[in-house]
Amino acid sequence: MRIAGLLAKHGKPTEIQRKGERDKKDPYDKGEFKKINEVVAIVDELVTGSPAGFKQDRIVNSTDAIMYCSVIDVRAGDKVIQDRKEYRVTKASNPYNSNDHIEVALDVWS
Repeated sequence: MRIAGLLAKHGKPTEIQRKGERDKKDPYDKGEFKKINEVVAIVDELVTGSPAGFKQDRIVNSTDAIMYCSVIDVRAGDKVIQDRKEYRVTKASNPYNSNDHIEVALDVWS
């Protein structure tokens, strides 16, 4: 089954937020997150990467979850919200130069 089929069957609404511009004159202003996209995605918290995947730096040891979604603009530092649980994007990748999905490594937002 292709990723598109899995997303249609098991995907959940997921919100992507990016930190906005901050006031340069105020040192305490860190900027606020603003919604940039909403997609249907699968967030897999049961990451069981193979030793080869860890060795080749495809999956970092501190990864808490992997998100599979359609191709969107997502960057490191963005916030992903699914089922009232928040994650921070650590790495976005396009496996095998796929044109139908991306894989995003996530850390639990703390």
